[in-house]
Amino acid sequence: MAFFGVTSLGPPNPFQSNLINALGINVFSDEEFESTFRRVDRDGSGAITPDEVEDLLTETYGFPPLEEEVKMFMEEFDLNQDGKVTMDEFKCALTRMREKLNGKA
Repeated sequence: MAFFGVTSLGPPNPFQSNLINALGINVFSDEEFESTFRRVDRDGSGAITPDEVEDLLTETYGFPPLEEEVKMFMEEFDLNQDGKVTMDEFKCALTRMREKLNGKA
């Protein structure tokens, strides 16, 4: 799950740029993203919570992430802003990022 790591913050919208690179959006298949979603959703609730994002980033970095990084992840993926990321939101955000990366958005 190290491909979820975000390593630096700086202009312009570095979180999204780094997230796109870190996620390997054009490298990993939809099935691999679904598998990753299920691993991140540690409680099996069908949604990723900010605490699960923090655990993921801690595991990736080897130390706790900045609160801002967790917030940025949630802003990018929690499309209805209910405080959790569903599989559909996860896939939608990744599709949007793929399209933007490929110049279609």
